Amino acid sequence: MDRVLNRNATFVLGFIFLFAFLGFWPNYFSTILDQTNWRFHFHGLTLISWCMLMVFQAYLIRTDNRALHRKTGKISYLLVPLVIISSILLSHFQEKPRGLSDFTIYGVGIVANLLLQFTFAYGLAIYNRHKPALHARFMICTALPMIPPILDRVIIFYLLPREQAGFLPQIGGNPLYILISSTIVDAVLIALTIWDWKSRRRLNVFPVVLAAFVLFQSLMLMGHRWDAWRSFAGWFLDLPLS
Repeated sequence: MDRVLNRNATFVLGFIFLFAFLGFWPNYFSTILDQTNWRFHFHGLTLISWCMLMVFQAYLIRTDNRALHRKTGKISYLLVPLVIISSILLSHFQEKPRGLSDFTIYGVGIVANLLLQFTFAYGLAIYNRHKPALHARFMICTALPMIPPILDRVIIFYLLPREQAGFLPQIGGNPLYILISSTIVDAVLIALTIWDWKSRRRLNVFPVVLAAFVLFQSLMLMGHRWDAWRSFAGWFLDLPLS
C-alpha cells in the first residue's frame, strides 16, 4: 500500500482538484469576475493553493525528492490557518443574512464539521511527520473533507436538482445532499481500512479517522436540535465579521 500511495497519490489528488472545478464552475468559476465580495476569492484562493500544494507534495514523493518535500511542506503551517479563517469568514457572510433558523444552524454545522475533519487529519499528519507511512496516510485524509462540498454541487447542478430530491431527509425544506457525499467519504475510509489491514495489518490510521469523521458528521446532523449548539450558532452569527 505504501508503494501504491507514493506512486498514485498525485493522480488521485489531481483528480479531486479537477473535480472541484466541475463542482464550483456554475456558481463560482464561471462568474468569477462577477463576484463582488472578497471573501469568496479569499476562500477560493486558499483552497486552490492547498490543492496545488497537496498535488505538488505528492509529486515530490513520487519522484523521491523528499528533501524538497519537507521544505515545501512548511508552507502548510501558514496555509492551513488561512483555509480555516477563510472558511469561517465565508460561512459567516453567507449565513448571517438568513437569520437564525434550523437550516442556518445546520449550515454553520456543515462548515464546523468539515473544518474539524480537516484539522483533525492534518494535525495527526503533522504529529507523525517523522513517520512517513503514517504521515502520508493522514495527509491523504485531509483531502476527504473537500469531497462533500464538491460532490454536493456536482449532484445539485448535474445529477439531482433540488426539485427531484424530495426523497432525501430535509432541514428547513432543503434536501440533505451531504448525506450522500458523507456516506461516500465514509465508504472510502472503510475501503482504505480494509486495504491497509490486508497489506500492512495496520489499524491506527483510517479507522481512527473514520471514527472521528462519523462523530463530527453526527454532531453536524443533530446540532440544530440542541440548545447549546443553537446558542453557539447565534453567538457566531452575531460576531462583527461581515
